[in-house]
Amino acid sequence: MLTYDMDNREGLSRYEYLYQCIKKDILEGRLAADEKLPSKRALAEHLKLAVITVENAYQQLLMEGYLYSQERKGFFVSPMIESVVTKPSHRAESKNSVENIQKDMQKTAIGKGKKHWIADFKNNYVNRNKFPYATWSKLMRRTLSINAPCLLEAVPFRGLRILREAIAAFLYQQRGMEVRPEQIVIGSGIEALYVQLFQMLANDTVYGMEDPGYQKTAKLIAKNGYECNYIPIDEKGLSVEHLKKTDTSVVILAPSHQFPTGLVMPISRRRELQQWASQKKNRYIIEDDYDSEFRYTGKLIPTIFSRDEQERVIYMNSFYKSLSPAIRICYMILPESLMRHYEKSMRCYSCSASTFEQYNLALFISEGYFERHINRMKKYYRNQRNILVEAIRRSPLADISTIYELNAGTHFILCLNTEVSDKEIAKKAKEQGINVSFLSDYCNGTVENREHLLILNYADIEDIDLDVVLQILKEVISQ
Repeated sequence: MLTYDMDNREGLSRYEYLYQCIKKDILEGRLAADEKLPSKRALAEHLKLAVITVENAYQQLLMEGYLYSQERKGFFVSPMIESVVTKPSHRAESKNSVENIQKDMQKTAIGKGKKHWIADFKNNYVNRNKFPYATWSKLMRRTLSINAPCLLEAVPFRGLRILREAIAAFLYQQRGMEVRPEQIVIGSGIEALYVQLFQMLANDTVYGMEDPGYQKTAKLIAKNGYECNYIPIDEKGLSVEHLKKTDTSVVILAPSHQFPTGLVMPISRRRELQQWASQKKNRYIIEDDYDSEFRYTGKLIPTIFSRDEQERVIYMNSFYKSLSPAIRICYMILPESLMRHYEKSMRCYSCSASTFEQYNLALFISEGYFERHINRMKKYYRNQRNILVEAIRRSPLADISTIYELNAGTHFILCLNTEVSDKEIAKKAKEQGINVSFLSDYCNGTVENREHLLILNYADIEDIDLDVVLQILKEVISQ
């Protein structure tokens, strides 16, 4: 029976501490592959815990791929792939405060209008009414009043250090990522950072993309004259077996919340991927963590970057979804060896992000406003999801559909039982004023077994009459 000192939690909740203990035992080999864990009730009685506490710990381990379950049999330890050389860790160097932001400063309309749809489930808009206008404008006034002249000075090519420190501290607190501010590069638009990466990496680099996957990045690769392979995904995410059959040297993926399927890549597949990257020079993984903050059950999924032992992972993220697309600030984190190369080869680039917005965002993050905003938005999006799910369950669509992936992001998939093609449904829906897309729209290879999977984005559905819209969709599908 598993035995842990539940009084020695050092501030962690009971379920988090139990999760950490079991995970450590798995990683260090004390729990063997395929070993059966105690039942939730038996372990709860043994450790004098509530059953829900054990259940939450097991579910988090299951979600991250450390455990697998068998119906009526229980939970078992997933086979682990051996890790490679361990790298000494270093914590983000400095903590932020209002005072050092002020010290640093002393030293140195809303975008395109939407087409009018009665419902738009295709475009993943952010609800504009939920932006923290009052807080943002208050910080803007402070930013201007502290020392306005420094806002007109040139920004270091990596971006303002004070913002990089704020991001490093936030990632350590929220994701357990140990990053030095020197590893972070700030940019305006994720596309601009990708272009810098393309130019920094070898000219003969062949990129790999998830299939189905995010189309815009693939188009950006092609526009810059590079070859791109489309790697199919299975129930665990990007297939490493298929990846090995290609000449890909840099693979781009979203392991914590794959778009558009919503899959979470388990630890075993992540380690396979890291082993693939470690086998040849100039192989890298670009980890796109877009949308990962919005997970509604359990802890946030650890990043591949946080377990990068051979400096082969490049981490990318932005504030598009967590704040607004209008705030164009995004960032990438480079492993130490690549950062040295970046400093030598890319110093000619200027930081494209607004100085004013960088200072303002640094204040917003370091004073805790960003964390509170994320927590509010998680509750809001979870509620929007529940409203849409309930509307589907009471609608005529309920009899011909099944809902998949409800626990992350701001979209889920509705599997339709129909013989009508995806293109025909989308065309007829648009004629009725409803904008929709399907999983097949994001496929570059075969669409076999990927048809009739409707993607429903629910981030901005407040003003939609869902009962009417779902009735129209049912009629479209029936026709």
